[in-house]
Amino acid sequence: MANSLLSPPKTQFSHSAFRGRIGISRREIAPPTGIYARNFAYLKEGTVTTGTHSSLSATAVVLLSESEKVVLVAVDASWFKDPQDERELIRKPVLDALNLPESHLIISYSHTHSGPSVSPSESNRPGGEHIVPYMKQMSLQIIDAIREADKRCSDAVLTWATGKCDLAVVRDQVDPNSSQRRIIVGFDPDVKADDTLVVGRITREEDGAIIGTIVNYACHPISFGWQNTMASPDFVGPMRECVESQTGNAPCLFLQGASGDLAPRRQYVAELEIVEHNARQIGFAVLSTLESMLKPGHTLRYHGIVESGAPLGVWKQQKAPVSDVLRVQQLQVPLPLKQRVNRDELIKQIEECKDSTLRERLSRDLRISRFVGDGAIANTPAWIWRLGDGFIVAHPNEAYSQLQLALRSRFPDHTLAVLNLANGWCGYLPPKDLYDINAYAAWQTPFGPGALEILTDLVSDSVSKMLGS
Repeated sequence: MANSLLSPPKTQFSHSAFRGRIGISRREIAPPTGIYARNFAYLKEGTVTTGTHSSLSATAVVLLSESEKVVLVAVDASWFKDPQDERELIRKPVLDALNLPESHLIISYSHTHSGPSVSPSESNRPGGEHIVPYMKQMSLQIIDAIREADKRCSDAVLTWATGKCDLAVVRDQVDPNSSQRRIIVGFDPDVKADDTLVVGRITREEDGAIIGTIVNYACHPISFGWQNTMASPDFVGPMRECVESQTGNAPCLFLQGASGDLAPRRQYVAELEIVEHNARQIGFAVLSTLESMLKPGHTLRYHGIVESGAPLGVWKQQKAPVSDVLRVQQLQVPLPLKQRVNRDELIKQIEECKDSTLRERLSRDLRISRFVGDGAIANTPAWIWRLGDGFIVAHPNEAYSQLQLALRSRFPDHTLAVLNLANGWCGYLPPKDLYDINAYAAWQTPFGPGALEILTDLVSDSVSKMLGS
């Protein structure tokens, strides 16, 4: 408090916001029962879905200014073990059908670990015959949702606010039963997690009604563990239902944040009840943040003092202009690659391996190795959209929460929604020091030390230039 009292006093408070034409629509993408679904290597190789817990969906938002049109889609899906599959079977058909530039489409995948396989290389597994038809149908549903959202566009305001939610915890844990200080993927109660919750409220100009809600939060959807065989969006689905029940059934879409190191405190469970507890925890936090927001197109201004028992500072809510700026940039970020086992050796190890869990790890490594190539760096994309005073920053990898913490600290006067697993997937981006202790994210990823920091700095430069222009 002392520091804030010594700072120059501010006389205005506003939310980051964008005014334009906005439309939103949703399609269900329920997978067929019996589709291959082995997202935990611990599971047997023949694991298939036995039903559906909560509906999986694709929700599209179209945003237009006078000169630009961008499309944001939130999809309940796991991850792509070969990144080319996402590009060829889902995103490219959408780009071609709608004649969109690649820079103007972001498909954000929720990363549910209870979703069906979206890897055609697994088509030879039990239930694998459903994978490619399911992915093609998903792409068609996304196209339909975007077209309908386009038709529904009306004058609207997207207002951002930042709240808190402590669902997520840090998941790099020292094994308490190991004398070697092995790092495992589990709850570490001694480290505080990033609890930032970003909420976007879309309101129609005509009547002020909420027509959509955007939720950006960093937390692996792994409430359900390997015991569950139902297709599920995990906590994301019931969270949406919670929010929509209080916002006139306006569609709510979830954008996965920089969650490489974050997961629910109660994770890897079989009990549906716990999944729904996790969902309500974030759902209620979203509703609380919505209630804290000013009216669309308004600001709080300081109006002076009323002398009472104490000198009372009076602030009043007033109308204010909302920015209609919409700018788009797609970066190619040169990320360093680690030295890795060559592909011939990997293939040999897979052929000789008798352990199904280890064989799955090796197979995933082989697919990623084929994708990133044999060079010293791999150019990976990142998308930066400026929407009025706020930003969406998206990339396909699994960055640790340091990415969003660093970016938000550098731009405290602007709301930034930071997205992992956007337009594909490849590997983790942990901070440099994790490579020294051989944490899972460091040995799993193809990217070398410094990759996260390079991405952070290049995105930061891009945001600065957008603000400067």
